[in-house]
Amino acid sequence: MRASSSDTKGVQCNRRHGWCLFFSRKVSVTYQEGCIGGSRHQKCLFPGMPRPKLIRSTVLPYHVRSRSNNREWFHLPTERVWQIMGGILNTVTLEYQALIHSFVLMNNHLHLILSTPNGNLDAIMQYFIRESAKAIGRESGRINRIFGGRYQRSLLSNEQYFLNAIKYNFRNPVAAKICDRAEEYPFSTLNWTLGRGRPLFPLSEEPDFLFRLLPRNELLTDWLNVSYTARQSEVVRLGLRRSTCGWPKGNAYKTAIKGLSGPPGM
Repeated sequence: MRASSSDTKGVQCNRRHGWCLFFSRKVSVTYQEGCIGGSRHQKCLFPGMPRPKLIRSTVLPYHVRSRSNNREWFHLPTERVWQIMGGILNTVTLEYQALIHSFVLMNNHLHLILSTPNGNLDAIMQYFIRESAKAIGRESGRINRIFGGRYQRSLLSNEQYFLNAIKYNFRNPVAAKICDRAEEYPFSTLNWTLGRGRPLFPLSEEPDFLFRLLPRNELLTDWLNVSYTARQSEVVRLGLRRSTCGWPKGNAYKTAIKGLSGPPGM
């Protein structure tokens, strides 16, 4: 079922089902399962299952995270894993028409932000995880599984969620104390955004209504290198664990959420 909405406020339709999806722009989204929440807020996000069904969006981006098995390192030098995954992501853009916005590879996990004009995130991730595991296993000689469990995905349904997902991704190496500044980490597409290095796959800046909010060059790095407080980092981390991104509720988070400002001029 397809639904369009231009509502700017979320509406709680039922405690059993949780919070309903809302947008700040008119978009087209396919809901596989959920409850009717009324004419203002369309369909409910959470059908009462441990893992909600995929909400297929052809416009809004997703944040995706995947970890190695048992949080072990990927059994190859990170530079080689970067090359392998970069080649597979290039195939993903060509064969699945995915739009890659951000990719950060850590020693034992990865963060990816992408859009799916064909609404095929599940097929994209199945291919990416399978081919990455096969290539890493083949080169490393590892027999056991490479990735641990399912990948996690979160639909970024408004500008604030998108901008903080971008910042959270690029700041991951800084938070892990690998480097002092986001642009110093070599296994991040931030370098390509800044015009450094040769891209392994094309980066997309669509949809425009989200990317026009991002500053450029030094303004971008200045914004990325303003650190989160511990509470703000927790807010973003918990928000990105949801199938559709949303900040946690409660008085303990109110101040942190107010401080999650966007780039200069937003």
